[in-house]
Amino acid sequence: MRILLAAATISFVFACISDEDEGLAGFVEPFVILLILALNAIVAVYQDANADNALEALKKMQAVDCKCLRDGKWVSIHAKNLVPGDIV
Repeated sequence: MRILLAAATISFVFACISDEDEGLAGFVEPFVILLILALNAIVAVYQDANADNALEALKKMQAVDCKCLRDGKWVSIHAKNLVPGDIV
């Protein structure tokens, strides 16, 4: 994104200082680059929101309590309290 932003800036500066009489045609390239950057930002925000929703859905599916064999007895404990050696 930084490279595209730098390219748009340089292209805009060259369009401003150009001796040729292009009119608005010289500014098309920087505006197209900026449009691509804006679309890229919109897609990134959309994908980030979808990733957050998927993560929340996975957290809701996660088991909170479980039954495990500890010290020869089956007990129901919180899943965070599982330790190596517990048989789930």
